[in-house]
Amino acid sequence: MVMPKKAQVLSMLNRMHQLRETASFEVSDSVLCHGDVWGGNLILTPEEEVYFVDWESCCLARPEIDLLNYIGDDFPDFLAAYEDARDRQVCLSADIFGFLQYRRHLSNLTAWMVNILYDNRSEEQSAHDLYLIREHCMDRWESIEPQITEVRTTLQRR
Repeated sequence: MVMPKKAQVLSMLNRMHQLRETASFEVSDSVLCHGDVWGGNLILTPEEEVYFVDWESCCLARPEIDLLNYIGDDFPDFLAAYEDARDRQVCLSADIFGFLQYRRHLSNLTAWMVNILYDNRSEEQSAHDLYLIREHCMDRWESIEPQITEVRTTLQRR
């Protein structure tokens, strides 16, 4: 399943390095990042207060780290709410979003492949990791560049 995609994986790796080089020259403020913002790590109270849980990945980093999971159709609205909460516009880079996207997908692919090749103790676990590679990794690769373009357009419109 992976070997026929070797050229694409290498192309993604090269693109990630290209984006890293472009983005590394940009300066931004570090913010406290949760590090794993998604619905499963948020609690919404009946009073509509939001609480973040599972802080094991917190760090001081660029805000793109926490905004990454919200790239998509609602990104402009999420970004507006994020900046309203900070009471100022945040310096963001579409290239950094792209770098982070590629890094996440390639890291996930690597982790699941290492599990299959070296760590899994059962066929069921290997089958599950193959499922994750197919359904939560490879199936999303084609959306990375369009998402970078959408983020770039959103940032230019501000």
